[in-house]
Order: sequence, then structure tokens, then C-alpha cells
Amino acid sequence: MKRLFWSFGILFCFALLSQAAFATCPIPFIGKDATGANQNLESFNDGSNNCIFANILTDPLGNPLLTKTAYRIAGGPISSGVATTPTDWLVLTGSGTKTIRLTNFTICGTATSASTIDLVLTKHSTANTGGTTGTAPTATPLDSTDAAVSATFAIYTANPTVGSLVGSAVDTIKLNLGAAGSAGCASLDYGTRNAQAVVLRGTAQQFAVNLNSATLPSGYSLDYRLEWTEE
Repeated sequence: MKRLFWSFGILFCFALLSQAAFATCPIPFIGKDATGANQNLESFNDGSNNCIFANILTDPLGNPLLTKTAYRIAGGPISSGVATTPTDWLVLTGSGTKTIRLTNFTICGTATSASTIDLVLTKHSTANTGGTTGTAPTATPLDSTDAAVSATFAIYTANPTVGSLVGSAVDTIKLNLGAAGSAGCASLDYGTRNAQAVVLRGTAQQFAVNLNSATLPSGYSLDYRLEWTEE
């Protein structure tokens, strides 16, 4: 009798396992972000027509990182218009409506003769004041259906009064400028290796590229790129 009971139990379990555990993915497949707003999630159906979706990543506070919009600003070549002894040169300012996460900063350059310049990358808790800004390039959304960018970007042609720093520096770089045909580059990624990106919350917080008050070498030519997400 016991053997019959166990045989029946095993057959019953096999019958359950043979049934599809999931159904076809709904379209769209919707999840909630940290603000409670609906966001479309990436999903697909496997060979048995069962819904599969990617694991949801979270930030250190447990907030889901879902469907963030990403933007880039790229400029150059810049060979004039920088202050004589420049401090803050490129500045990304946070948003009053979104959290900004800087994920990459890249800069390349040449000069008439090979030389090295120092860059200090800083974060501000209060915004710069004064100074003169030139015409900045327009941010490009990496998905053309994304909302308009909410962070703002400035390129200074005359030094501002620098806002309050958070710590001393996010990064310091020695950028080697080769002669024409031998450009030197530096590219920094943030938010990799399970680390935090450079986060800007509100319009008082800024990320700045500071040229350390040093006169740029003769014949300098610089290109730069910043990439960030908004959520």
C-alpha cells in the first residue's frame, strides 16, 4: 500500500512539473521604478513560450535601476576661448526633477609640442557663480524617444567663483598632449566594478573639470565627452 502511495505521489509531481510554469510575456512588461512610476522592462519568451525577464538591478539603497535615460555631450576641437589660467572649465549641473549619474568622462588632445596638463575632476555641493560661459554643445539622447535632457552643461571662457567642494577631488589626471597625429587621451568610467557613479541631486550639485589654474600649452586642441543617465 505504501509503495502504491509513493508511486502515485511521484506520478502526481511529474504531472505538475510537466505543466508550463509561466505564461507568455505580457506586452508591455511593466515594473515600478523608485518613484512608483511605471516603466517598460525588457522581456522575451523562451522556446516553450514561457516569459523570461532580466534580473532587476538596484542601487545601494535598494532602489530599482530601471529604464534610465542616457545622454552624451561631446565638444571640440577646442583651440581657443579657455581662460588664461583656467579653473573650472567644463561643468555639468544636476536637475531639479531627476537624479543625474555621471558614467563617463573622456578627454583627448594635442599641442604644438608634446606636453602634459593636470586636470582635477571635482564635485560641488553648491553651484558656481559668476564667470563667463560660451556656447555649449547640445546633449544627445542615446535613445531618440527619451525625454528632453534635464541636466545643464556649461563651458567657461572666464573663470567662475567655484562652489563648495565635496571632498578634495573625484579624480586627478595627467593628460599627455602629443603633437598632431599623436593625441593623448584619458577616459574614466564611473559606476563600474559594482561601484557608485558620480551622483548629482538637485541644481546645486555639479561635476566640474578644473584645469588647475595652469596656462594651456601653445597650439592646444582638446576634445571631450561626458555621458550620464537621468532617472
